[in-house]
Amino acid sequence: MGTNEEGKKFTLRLSEHEVKILQEIKSESGIKTDSGAIKFVLSNYLPLNSRYMDARNKNVSLAQELKDKEKKIEAFLSAFDGLKK
Repeated sequence: MGTNEEGKKFTLRLSEHEVKILQEIKSESGIKTDSGAIKFVLSNYLPLNSRYMDARNKNVSLAQELKDKEKKIEAFLSAFDGLKK
């Protein structure tokens, strides 16, 4: 391993599965080189992960809200059935 003025050089050995993922990243991003695709992932990881976590948290919140509303609907229907008798 050595360094140059542009940054750090290193060797990366990828499994067959990881190579397939790297090819998908290159295809999706339009980047032609392996190193370019790796740099793309490194550059975009933090903002994309932040967006993912925000969406995940919103999904959890919405799922809980749905569950609460379903309980209220069940209670309403039960009370309505009680009034009909």
